[in-house]
Amino acid sequence: PKELEDAAHIDGCSSLRIYISILMPLSTSVVMAVAIINFTAAWNDMMWPIIISTSRKTATLAVGMVQNFEPGARLIRFGYQGAMAILCILPTILIFVIFQKYITASVVTSGIKG
Repeated sequence: PKELEDAAHIDGCSSLRIYISILMPLSTSVVMAVAIINFTAAWNDMMWPIIISTSRKTATLAVGMVQNFEPGARLIRFGYQGAMAILCILPTILIFVIFQKYITASVVTSGIKG
């Protein structure tokens, strides 16, 4: 908020000090949200790992899960596919749970009403 910036200028803070002490702590929720979205997008990316990986040993989990479905196969191992799906989802959930406290803390400490 502009009021916090003005109050810091009145207190004698320099622009750098305002940026480091006020603006960056208030914007941690935005930075964390963007980081979570970017991590999720990179983790679940399919096209680039398919292009880059030369064998099944170098493929990512998401690519391996898709490559495990063979066209025309009569037997699908649902237990194996479910385990791979949980392994694909688990890092994203852990990242969100770890950074959730930073997101909520920065929203609570924003401080200005109206």
